[in-house]
Order: sequence, then structure tokens, then C-alpha cells
Amino acid sequence: MDKLRLGIAGMGIGAAVHLPVFLSMPGVTVEGVAARRYEKAAEVARRFGVPRAFGSAVELLDIDLDAIVLALPPDANADAAQLAVQRQLAIFAEKPLAGTARAAERLAQTSAGLVTMTDFQFAELTTVDELKRQLSASVIGKLRCVNVAWLTESWAHKSGQWHWKLSSDHRGGVMSMLGSHLLYLVEHLLGKIDVIEATCLNAANRALAPAGATAAEDTALIHIRLINGLSVSVNVSNAAHNASIHRWELVGDDGTLELVNRAADPVAGFTLLRRDQFGQEFVLATENVSEGVDSRSAPFRRMAQRFVDGVRTGAAVYPNFLAGARVQQLLEVVSASSRSGKPVRVP
Repeated sequence: MDKLRLGIAGMGIGAAVHLPVFLSMPGVTVEGVAARRYEKAAEVARRFGVPRAFGSAVELLDIDLDAIVLALPPDANADAAQLAVQRQLAIFAEKPLAGTARAAERLAQTSAGLVTMTDFQFAELTTVDELKRQLSASVIGKLRCVNVAWLTESWAHKSGQWHWKLSSDHRGGVMSMLGSHLLYLVEHLLGKIDVIEATCLNAANRALAPAGATAAEDTALIHIRLINGLSVSVNVSNAAHNASIHRWELVGDDGTLELVNRAADPVAGFTLLRRDQFGQEFVLATENVSEGVDSRSAPFRRMAQRFVDGVRTGAAVYPNFLAGARVQQLLEVVSASSRSGKPVRVP
């Protein structure tokens, strides 16, 4: 294949990250972009020199493409992905992959044999990669426990404006937006999840909800037990006033690893630290981001390159739609536990 013909649907992160990255890759042409509002797609197309703009992913999928990139709300993501499967296209989709675990599992099944990828880009960070290496080498000995806190304040909460990302009806909520990344990272770094006990709260979202809207969760307190017996505690919120902290503390027999970002930028501020049993602290890695470039671009580029290579060779890539469906399943277990007030075993 001389040129890989790509379409991109969703002009939020699609315009900020996906489009600039794919346009910079040799042998890739972006044939068209789509947004819910045609005017938005047309403006982005003019700005980046993309030949065609569309007011829906369905229209975009009607042109000749080899692959599609989807950055849409969860239900729309799943609908567009199913159309792409019918057209036998390679698919790169934002998380969450779909609105329900059943829909995500169906996508994973129907896309078997196609090149698919789900955007869990935090696993691509150099600091996370080094953390995984440290854990694999048992640098701090056997893990005793892990504590995770990700507290931030979303644009919607800062501005006091209702948005689909706060709506349960549109599959929004902090677990879809942030928790999906956390659940993927837990299994990526530590092992398979066995049992989840969760409490989800939505007071901040309810305060912004218009009449007739159903507020999704804005805060989740989660206790996770892995199959290997390790306990992981998670506190995640996107409605924490003026907060900006994403911290993983991993306590072992011979020391502690800490991955922490106190910056407003979700990627650029990460540092990985190790503290030994004598209290000495060592900086193991920091996340370096080029000035003037969206910090999400570097980790996304690593995934995008694997995706393009997979499309060209037909080789499987990861994280694929099976990984996306697994996280969707975990999200539903969190919700089920919160509703019942009891621990729930992952099927």
C-alpha cells in the first residue's frame, strides 16, 4: 500500500491530537474529517489542508478509506465502528469503546481479523513504561498495597456548564472519562482484577444538570482486589475544586515507588520516584514534552505508529478492541457495585 487513506471523526481530541499526528506520518493521507457540526469539520479541514469535510461519521465512511479514527461519544463511537467493520476498515477508537459492555464485546467479536486499537495512551508514557520495568524487576520487593488518586476539575465544572460528559444518558461520567484509563493501567501494571467494591457520587454533576437530564458520577471511591491478592485503592474525581493531582503510590517490602503529576497538564508533569527502606529518594524518570505541542501527542504517536504498521502488514496491534471491551466490562462492574453497595466479582 503506497498511501494509507485515513478518515478522522470527532474534532475535539481528533483535531487537537489525532489529525496533526497522522498528517505528520510518512505514507499517510487524511482523506476527510467529520464532526457533529459540519461547520466545525469544514473549519478544521481548511486549517489543516484536508480535502473533504463531513457533518457525520456515516458520510465520512462512504468515501474510499483504508482506516478510520473515531473520537466520538461512546454510543456514537460504537455505531460508527460497526459501520467501519462492515466496510472491513482498520479502526482506531477513543475510549470508552462503546456505551455498554455488550456493545463493546460485540465490536470486539465482529472486528476479529481486522486491525483495531483503543486509545489507552497513558500506558505509552515513558514514566509509566519505566514504572512497569521497575515492577517487573521487583526493585521494591513484593508489593503490599497500591494507592491511586486522580483529582482534577473538568472544564464543565470550572465553567458551570452542562455537557454530555456529565450525563449518564450519554454515557459520560468520571469513570468513562478518567476511570477507564485507571482500570486499564491497573491491569497493565499490576495484574488481572478479581473483585471491585465501589461508591460513586454525583452531587457536583447533579448541581449542573438541566431539567430532565440524568447526572453521571463525578467522583468514585474504589477498592480493587487482584487475582494475585494485591489490594488497590482508587479515588478519582473530575469535580475537585482547583485540584490537579494524579498519583500512584506503590508500597513494597523494600521501598516505595511513586508516579506523580501535580501539574494542570494531564501528561507533561509526571515524575517517577523511588524511596528505599532507608528514606533515600531517587528520581527515575520524568515526562519530557516538546514546548508548543499538545502533551498528548507523543504518547499518541507511539500508538499511531503501531496502528499504521499493523494496517500495512496486517499484524495484530495492542491495545485492541478486546482490551477496550475488557475495560468496558470493568466499568460496568464498578457501576454494579456502587448500585448494590456490595463487592462484585469480575465475570
